[in-house]
Amino acid sequence: MTKREPILVEVVRGGMVESYHHGEMVIMDIKGSVIKSWGDPDKKVYARSALKLLQALPLIETGAAEALKISDEEITLACASHSSSPEHIERVKAWLNRLGLSESDLECGACAPIGMNGSKDFLSSKMSPTAFAHPCSGNHAGFLATALFMKEELRGYIERGHPAQQRIEKTVSEMAEFDLSSVPVGIDGCGIPVYGFPLKNLALAMAKFANPEGLPSKRVEAIKRIISAIKKHPKMLAGENRFDTTLIEATQGEVIIKGGIEGMYIAIIPSLGYGAALKINDGSTQASEIACGALLNQLGVLSEQAQSSLSNFLNPKIVNFVGKVVGERRSVVAEF
Repeated sequence: MTKREPILVEVVRGGMVESYHHGEMVIMDIKGSVIKSWGDPDKKVYARSALKLLQALPLIETGAAEALKISDEEITLACASHSSSPEHIERVKAWLNRLGLSESDLECGACAPIGMNGSKDFLSSKMSPTAFAHPCSGNHAGFLATALFMKEELRGYIERGHPAQQRIEKTVSEMAEFDLSSVPVGIDGCGIPVYGFPLKNLALAMAKFANPEGLPSKRVEAIKRIISAIKKHPKMLAGENRFDTTLIEATQGEVIIKGGIEGMYIAIIPSLGYGAALKINDGSTQASEIACGALLNQLGVLSEQAQSSLSNFLNPKIVNFVGKVVGERRSVVAEF
């Protein structure tokens, strides 16, 4: 640990801190000014699925969404890490079928619905893992729809050299104001490229979602379409009892958030014109949710009612196997 890696979340049991989670957070405005940071805002991160709103921009900017009559639910699914509920699976399946595509066109890989992988219920059901159940299937349907509209080869759309991923790399570079051509590049769980760039540049890109003033008109319209779609259909972004969906519903769409695996989160706060990004360094999803909630609380954008709706996420209790509360996980984010 260094001074540049503050403790953001503690795990408390019996009145003693048992463990803790370090991380970095940053809030930016569209001018590129750091409003507030915890830790090192220049730390390079893989944004993982927290990048999905940016990945969905070409779907609209190319004209594919309009030409192919992509619905708001489908726009949200293009940004989603969904819970693989029957509703999510059927919507992705119907979307691809309408485009004349099938499960075999998806290159995200097959899996069981979230929460069922390896469970007795899944094994006894004799269901087979499917690509439709992959949490990124809607995201990949967006890539396929754009490539189809652009009359590009569909096979290999997940590869960095494919036009679909080249468009995304260019879009992210522009929005984050950071050249991705020579950054570390990994492979995400669903097979697409993931880029290592500074946390503050990710937050800057989100600030542009919060206030797209000064961007090209086509991009402004694409951003507005994505934000509007997510506000209308927050359950398509994640699902029941998921932090992303619950927070968007609790704030009535006044705050948009999106998580990514390995402790990533972004937040978009249009009322303030701010974007935020955070990384929990040990990759804990639960700690990233707690820290994200604390950041938003400090910005004053969570009403008492919203905080109440989110209490199980913001200050989760530790319950043992006999149902007794034995501790808690809590934010220790330093105040402004």
